[in-house]
Amino acid sequence: MIYRGFILAGLAGGLLCPSAAWADNGLQLDVSGGGSYERNPFLLPGDDTDSGAAYIQVDPTYRLTSKVSTVSIGGTLRAEKYFRRYDENLSARLGIDASRRVSSSTTLRGRFAARTSRTTALDFFSAPGALGPGSVPPVLLPDVTVAGNSTRTTELQAGMGFDLDLSQRDQLSADLAASITYFSGPSMSDFRYGSATVNYSRKLSERSSLSFSVRVGVFDYLDRTADDGVTYTPTVGLTTTLGPRVTLFVSGGASVSRVKRIDGSNFSTVAPSLQGKVCYRSENGSTCANAAHDSQPTGLSGLSTVSNFGVSVIRRLNAKDEFSAYASYTLTTRRPEALTTTPAADLLTITGTYSHDLSKKIAAFASPSYTYLTGTGTPRHSNPGMRIGLRVRFGGIE
Repeated sequence: MIYRGFILAGLAGGLLCPSAAWADNGLQLDVSGGGSYERNPFLLPGDDTDSGAAYIQVDPTYRLTSKVSTVSIGGTLRAEKYFRRYDENLSARLGIDASRRVSSSTTLRGRFAARTSRTTALDFFSAPGALGPGSVPPVLLPDVTVAGNSTRTTELQAGMGFDLDLSQRDQLSADLAASITYFSGPSMSDFRYGSATVNYSRKLSERSSLSFSVRVGVFDYLDRTADDGVTYTPTVGLTTTLGPRVTLFVSGGASVSRVKRIDGSNFSTVAPSLQGKVCYRSENGSTCANAAHDSQPTGLSGLSTVSNFGVSVIRRLNAKDEFSAYASYTLTTRRPEALTTTPAADLLTITGTYSHDLSKKIAAFASPSYTYLTGTGTPRHSNPGMRIGLRVRFGGIE
């Protein structure tokens, strides 16, 4: 199922290419660079962990559209040179989203994402736009079990799906997704994950709709058969608008899991599957809060229960100044049947960015941040930090 997901995603890319002429909406390239100082950039144990760094980052964005299709490509490439203690660090992310309306009632979707990073504290910031426009959402919740290991993580994701309007009030959608995750550290476990989701939604009124969803997920650790398993997750969701500026989505259900033990037998567990998001949008920006709780595989092997809470704020203060902030707290609970006895990690991340346009293409910015890792069984310093720099923009998206 895992490899079929990647193959199907590739086929979907061909199907999504329209016969109509493309309209080039433009290429936008942001190049930024500057310096940073962090107390514990890799969240390692010990007292001697601080370092300054110089960095350069490139964020390309490209979009093509036609009357029936849209393709968006976005990415980030960041290189850092530490002044002491640490080697150079390179992080890269790429996201591709494609959609095509094949009839008045049917839309096809395809996506692909790739990332590689050495799990610095900065890599866990997942504020909106962190992957650049055109990025795709993750298949799984953030896996913070790799935090504090200075481990390079490489992940590939692919997916495809469709939306079908059954009537003016009813819609059916289906998605296939697959991912594969590799770790450079010897204590981590590479794994594959695939899922199939079917969702039915019905419009209750002009403001609200009700949805019913079933997801089947399969996870496979590459170095063994123990801890492999499958999850079945039915949920019920509600989407509504609370006035002209506020949208709310909540869903709840149960995740029923069956996991293989080291002796070849299986054990089953049941855990809540919950998700919620509320957003306030205005002419000057947006404020969103989200929460999620689910069972999934992690890099420490075995099924874990992951809870994630986040808040994001984006504000355009005036014609030249913009402020954004993001806070996230992720908790991971180890299942008692898992092979490893290594404690799971909990991670708090907070970051803010203030930018000022010096000209139409050049902006100066300052970005304070704070990261705290706990629950690993080894005391370590938190990571307050500051980044400053300049950003130059080439081109633009229409």
